[in-house]
Amino acid sequence: MIPHPAREKALWRDRQASHVAQCERNVRKIRPAATGQRDRGHLCRRAPVRDPGGHYNVAPTQRVAAVVERPDRRRAVAPFIWGLVPSWTPKDKAAPTRLFNARSESVVERPAFRGLLERHRLVVPADGFYEWRSGVHGPRQAFYIRRIDGRPLALGGLWTTWRDPDVARHVDEPLRTTTILTTSPNGLMSQIHDRMPVVIAEGALDAWLDPSFGDTAALRSLLCPAPDDLLEAIPVGAEVGNARNQGRELISPIGEPLVAVPLD
Repeated sequence: MIPHPAREKALWRDRQASHVAQCERNVRKIRPAATGQRDRGHLCRRAPVRDPGGHYNVAPTQRVAAVVERPDRRRAVAPFIWGLVPSWTPKDKAAPTRLFNARSESVVERPAFRGLLERHRLVVPADGFYEWRSGVHGPRQAFYIRRIDGRPLALGGLWTTWRDPDVARHVDEPLRTTTILTTSPNGLMSQIHDRMPVVIAEGALDAWLDPSFGDTAALRSLLCPAPDDLLEAIPVGAEVGNARNQGRELISPIGEPLVAVPLD
């Protein structure tokens, strides 16, 4: 059955480590409330804050702090469960399928995301994210990917709510869940993985967060790889693979960073 929001983490704790998202885990080590005027002012616009707190290793099924824009054009920082549960999911489904990521190429066509691109968009502010290199990309290695200039990333996502059909709407707190959009890799990420999270450009944030803007073609044009010179990938220890591990030491470099390979 779908759990009440307050019981969500307890009921699905055993699913936490068994799903690894395409964009892996993200780092949210600075609370938006503490940096909104300096580092994240372009995201928050003096947003009311309901922040679940800073972390160095945010995993699927955990809570993330996301920025949404309300119909009155004010922005809010609110907690969402990472792993989208479609609003039409039956209540008696024992363990609903969690959609941690959404491929930008097919997000409009998939029933689970229908209408969300046009109406339910958000950004997840993150100092960086983790990804593992493996297989054809080279020896297995964890990387912490961040902006070269140190500014936070705005990861593009979609959200929805699920409500208990047997409880009055004014009584029940809805279950709010989100998925992070992915796209093809840029010049840096192609050395590590065949996907990367969508990073919403600063100049596109107003359009992306505006709930009254629903031009599907224009919105899809924003779901592109980040510029090659925006990011760097820092090799880090394998400890990031365990969601129980937290702390600044997780992002300590163990080698030289990777950058995009210039094209001849």
